Amino acid sequence: MTQEQQPIDLMAAVARVQRAVVVPKAKYNAFGKFSYRSYEDIVAALKEPCAKEGLAFFMTDELVQIGDRYYVKSPPRAARACCR
Repeated sequence: MTQEQQPIDLMAAVARVQRAVVVPKAKYNAFGKFSYRSYEDIVAALKEPCAKEGLAFFMTDELVQIGDRYYVKSPPRAARACCR
């Protein structure tokens, strides 16, 4: 595989994982009255599809302030795993 094909192959693998994974909003915040997905639920749902596609994923947390409120931003990243 050429280097030009590698990003396309990675994007195709990520797209297959995205189609395979559905993470319901199974948690509920009674104070704020909203449902949400937990980090643990997302990780559990990603493990098998990512392993099947030979992908590794990781998430980093960043505290961001919007107005007078603080939020945790956790964007996921994906990369080809070194071995299957």
